[in-house]
Amino acid sequence: MNITDAAKAQLEALLKENKAEGLMMQIATSCCGASPMFSLAVFDDNDVVTTINGIQVLIPAEGKELAEGVKIDVLNGDLVVENLNHSCNCHEEVCSHCHE
Repeated sequence: MNITDAAKAQLEALLKENKAEGLMMQIATSCCGASPMFSLAVFDDNDVVTTINGIQVLIPAEGKELAEGVKIDVLNGDLVVENLNHSCNCHEEVCSHCHE
């Protein structure tokens, strides 16, 4: 996982504003496979967090491999999560994000 310096600055402000300690990664699945989702978190004493560019991130054990291809950056002033290993090969008409 990579958190750019621009994203770090925005995340630090969000964490402070919301009295959160870091990010928690969750995994969403769809017809295109697994995608990372992040939320602000306050950690429990037994949580094992990883620090990435100064930001604490809780990554579930089943998400370690997925997290390796994740980049959190800023694009046009907004935080964006890029899954660098993701490619949609579903070819299903119901997959709206593939057929916009």
